[in-house]
Formats: sequence, structure tokens, C-alpha cells
Amino acid sequence: MAYVFEGYRVTSPYGWRINPLGQSREFHAGIDLVKADKAPIAAFTEGTVLFAGPGKAGTGLGGYGNVVVIKDKNGRAQLYAHLDRTAVKTGMFIKKGQIIGYQGATGQVTGSHLHFEVRKKSSPNYGWEVNKEQSTLSPETYLQSYDPEKETQAAGPAYKVNKTVPGYLTASDAKHRKNKKTTVKPGTYQVYNISDGMINVTTKKGIPGSWINPLENVVHAAVPKQKKRLILSKTFSSWRVYPLNKAPVKGNEKGFLNPGKFGGLEYEILGNPQKDVYTIQTKDFGKVKIYAPGSTGAMIR
Repeated sequence: MAYVFEGYRVTSPYGWRINPLGQSREFHAGIDLVKADKAPIAAFTEGTVLFAGPGKAGTGLGGYGNVVVIKDKNGRAQLYAHLDRTAVKTGMFIKKGQIIGYQGATGQVTGSHLHFEVRKKSSPNYGWEVNKEQSTLSPETYLQSYDPEKETQAAGPAYKVNKTVPGYLTASDAKHRKNKKTTVKPGTYQVYNISDGMINVTTKKGIPGSWINPLENVVHAAVPKQKKRLILSKTFSSWRVYPLNKAPVKGNEKGFLNPGKFGGLEYEILGNPQKDVYTIQTKDFGKVKIYAPGSTGAMIR
């Protein structure tokens, strides 16, 4: 069947997952798609705009940020959520491919993306129900069957594997992280299938590959190390600084810093070429070395 999300990258499929804003397990009622921040978003089908604007709590659209809701020919409510801004108005008839808004990060999100959701009903509350699993449809499956006479074979969406992860035989194995059969190396793959939040990735069009668990593909960003700073007390009137290519000894100085004049001085330490010698960036002399052992009253924090 034709792939309806061509041009997008899937970052979170439809189905059960761990809430990205916490550790609780939740049912993700839509599919998260990424082009680029503020990229134009085109309608996947024709329909009538039921709502366009900031979603409010209690309306069935709370937490979705700027959202467009379109009622399609089957009476379903299609939601385009977290938009940077909308480009249509309530009551308008929208054609397939028409720009309805722009990708953004409004509402309850961790980053810029499009959350696309298909609700079985369009009223009341735009089809919202507490049981999201029962009240929504898989967006991919729904759109693939929306105009069956127009379907053509196409490549699946791109999915980026960030690190080496286990490859499983079935979606159930991937979900429960058992019976690993292989490993999937970092790279960009096609999505062959999605089931219960698990993804089957492949390098060959139309041929299934291995199932992976998206939670095992998450790369945790390293916390940057806090850079240390050199503090020259205001009680010291003068400090020698030296060129980077000369030894920090009297006679080689490039200039003098005067912390007493400014009530103390503070510099980010850029390097530590030898014991008690630090590289700093100064306004008057550029990048220089300074000899500052603790015995001189200099402090490192």
C-alpha cells in the first residue's frame, strides 16, 4: 500500500509507549512526524475544518497547542497538533495537499513535531474519549485505506536508528525485550510495519526486517561538564599574563591584569597546560597564560 507519510520521519508511532514527559505507560493516540521546525504541513485528505487555533482544556483539545481539526468524508476527526501556527479557518473546505499550518512545538511537547491523530467520531468534544485506544484509529492504516483505488506501491518512511539495538523476531518479543535474534546497527532504515508501538525496520523495500523497541533507540544526551573559573581577588592589584608560546616567568609577560581596579576579576579556564598555569581569554590581551597557584590568593571554582 502507498505510504502516506512520505517526507516525514516517524519519531513516535501509534500505540502503547512510555510518556516522554514522564515514566508512566500511556496509549499514544496518534503518530508523531517530523519534517523541520516551522515546515509547512499539508492535509493528508480533503475535509471541512471543525476547529483551527489554540486548543483549550475541557474541549477535547487541551494540551494539543495550536491544532487543526478536519472532519473527513467518513465523519472522522483528523487532528494536526502542536502547530507553530495555523493557516486555515473554521468552516473552510480543505483539499488534500493544501497547507493547513506549520510544524511547531506548542502545547505539551518535548520538541517540534506534528502529532497526527484520527478519532472515530468528530463530536462531541471533537471525538475525544477517555479510552483513547478504543476511540482512535491507527493513522497509517486509516489513510492507507482512505482512497484504495489510488494506492500505489511506495517505500516506507525513514526511521533513524541512533545506536546498536537488539533486533527481535516479533513485535511482542520487542515489546517485552526478549528472544533477541540479531542486532540492528545505527543508520537510516525503511519502516516495513508498526505494531503495538514496535517498529519493523528494513533495508529492502517490501521485505520485512527486524522488530525493534523504540525505547531502546533513545540516546541520552551527556550532561555537559561545568567549566571551572579562575577568580582573581580585588585585594591583588596586579597579575602578569604571558603569551601562549612563552614560559610564564618574569620577563616574558605580555601585560598586566588589575583586579583591584575592577573589584576583582573572573575568567573561564580554557586550558591547564601545566600545574598552576591556566589559559584564559582577556579583553585587552586576547588568549594568554597566567600563573596562579593557590598561595597567591587565586581561587578556582
